[in-house]
Amino acid sequence: MQSRTNPAGISRKPSQPRGKIKSLVQTASDGWERGEITVKQPAPSDYPQIRDQFVLLESDGNQCVLPLIKGAHRDGYVCPGRPGDFKSWIMKHYPKTTVIPDEVFFELTANRTTYRIYTSQQWKERG
Repeated sequence: MQSRTNPAGISRKPSQPRGKIKSLVQTASDGWERGEITVKQPAPSDYPQIRDQFVLLESDGNQCVLPLIKGAHRDGYVCPGRPGDFKSWIMKHYPKTTVIPDEVFFELTANRTTYRIYTSQQWKERG
């Protein structure tokens, strides 16, 4: 199936997801413990859904376009992108080779397909 975006004309309601960083209990060839961010799957009428593409904005201004994919080991949960898609983001905020479980927050921007991503500490600091 092809990836899709949520054009402005589609009436699906954008969700305000909150996720968790989770270890996949696997080590990459460079010694980094692989991890993923899991998010409770939005209601069928909400955006985004599996295979939808959306944009994540990081606090430093970097952005990436990711598909929402099925979570690796948990029914009812999805992942924004593949595990490796977040390696650099996780390493910036959690500078260890071991995945540190933490809550991740997503804030919808004025663009219905774009979310800002925050660590739990960043979320607390923004008030």
